[in-house]
Amino acid sequence: MTLSEENYIKDELKNNELVRDYIISGVFNKYSKEENLENNDLKIQLLKCSLDWAIPSLSYSFQDYLAEPKNEEIGRELEKDENLIFSKGLEILNSDILLEKLVFFYVSYGVYLANKLLPEHEDDNFFGAERMARWLNMTTDKHPDIESSQFKLEYKELFVKFINEYNKYGDILAGKVIDSVFSISDENVITRQEERLGVSVDMVAAAQESVRDNIKENSGIDIKNIVIEVGKEISWADIVNHSFRVIGFDRNGTIIDRNNKVKARGFFKPYGYLIAESPILNNRVKLPIVHRDDFLLAASVFDNQKLTSLSISDELIVTYSPEILLKNGLAGGFRHPLHYAIEPHGTLDHYYSMDNDINYGNPNPQKFFGPFVYNGEISVKINPLLNL
Repeated sequence: MTLSEENYIKDELKNNELVRDYIISGVFNKYSKEENLENNDLKIQLLKCSLDWAIPSLSYSFQDYLAEPKNEEIGRELEKDENLIFSKGLEILNSDILLEKLVFFYVSYGVYLANKLLPEHEDDNFFGAERMARWLNMTTDKHPDIESSQFKLEYKELFVKFINEYNKYGDILAGKVIDSVFSISDENVITRQEERLGVSVDMVAAAQESVRDNIKENSGIDIKNIVIEVGKEISWADIVNHSFRVIGFDRNGTIIDRNNKVKARGFFKPYGYLIAESPILNNRVKLPIVHRDDFLLAASVFDNQKLTSLSISDELIVTYSPEILLKNGLAGGFRHPLHYAIEPHGTLDHYYSMDNDINYGNPNPQKFFGPFVYNGEISVKINPLLNL
């Protein structure tokens, strides 16, 4: 990357964060007026925190915000109900389709640009990048084609519609600023990647569809050999609380350094994948690992000779059960959504066949895991003598 390309991307990042500032300002004006928050400092703080979660910034660290002495009061409120900001943030996003789509474009472009600066700038203060990337990795919505000549035009159109709608709550932006922020990208500056998110997924999906159309007639290949990816070919909502037998672990280029810090291949990439199977599906699945703690737990099994030999004679079971469940089955909040247990061989098949197959329609994964643990010390549960 040349110096001019690097400076251009940095400018684009600044402009994209400026778009966020205007979105935050518009939404804040709306809710502070509608909910009459002018004389309620605590509710104003909660609204600001909710917006920072719902419309994340690359440089924003929620933990650092709470650590500031002036924010002790809101910290105490969150101790009483830690879901306050998440539920409010979801309410805001879900209330306006235009806002939700605009935020999707903002997050997609921010992660794309930050990813282009890595690994050269992996030490930059992109505190919020992991949260933004996790949101993108889990959504089933089609990602915008950022390298298309139409991307900036569509992004700008969404932003203009937002400004026209939210200016009635208080002027937030002049028209001439819009043209400055949304200058059309020079195609020679941002070069096309050999592989970018969306292209490879479309190619895989097309190839799989072709195989499905011809498989029985021409090849005789067992359709179960086709591996489908959760979040792409099937929705996360389809697997909530369901359990899978893990048969493989794809690290996806992620490394764990000597300080136990997890470093993914890029912001657009999941930390890794679990290759898994379950009686609920005809195909094996690739289950993206989008939280660092879930990656560390998977690695702890596959890197530990004792646990690896145990998982060969028994079976490693995983379930997807987020603490906060968003629409389309996505995980909200900061905590890990996957839970692991090592059980006697045959446990998963027995679980789904028991009581007239009740667990197909009404899964109860806590039979494996007990109460789910979302914070504090989390681990792979080992139940060698489980009795369902």
